[in-house]
Amino acid sequence: MGGQNLLNAAIVALSPDSRGRGVLVVMNDDIHGARWVRKTHALALDAFTSPGHGPLGGIVEGRPHFHHPASPRTPLSVPDHTDHRVALLEATLDGDTLLLDQIVPLGYAALVVNGFGAGHVPEPWAQRLGTLPSTCRYGWLRAPGGAPPPRLPMASPAVKWTCSGAVS
Repeated sequence: MGGQNLLNAAIVALSPDSRGRGVLVVMNDDIHGARWVRKTHALALDAFTSPGHGPLGGIVEGRPHFHHPASPRTPLSVPDHTDHRVALLEATLDGDTLLLDQIVPLGYAALVVNGFGAGHVPEPWAQRLGTLPSTCRYGWLRAPGGAPPPRLPMASPAVKWTCSGAVS
């Protein structure tokens, strides 16, 4: 399917019907919006799906067909600056908090934590993340499979904390 996926992606990219739809992902004759597509299975041929949304269209007889007309999009504003230092830490079952404790002293503006399993982090991590300085704001990243994000840091699939500006 690899070569066919590449050919289908080129066909979709060149199609005038693709204009105004944003970034698209083409896999297995399905056309997905990049903002919704997720890898939902490690080994299946149809590993990429758009939970809660479904594909925007598909490839039929070598041509893209979309289920609905393109929706109006609101472009994001250009940020004032993009020189933020962002740390990315991956949680492990028995991981200590040594690196986690150094994020603020090392001058990072934000932290992204990649949880494991259902997105959990070890209890010491959850406790430490809860003690970030009051200048740090935090929010949840989208949960895998489009599920709503959990409310506790311990149950979060990926948690982003930022010490400068709003969290998206």
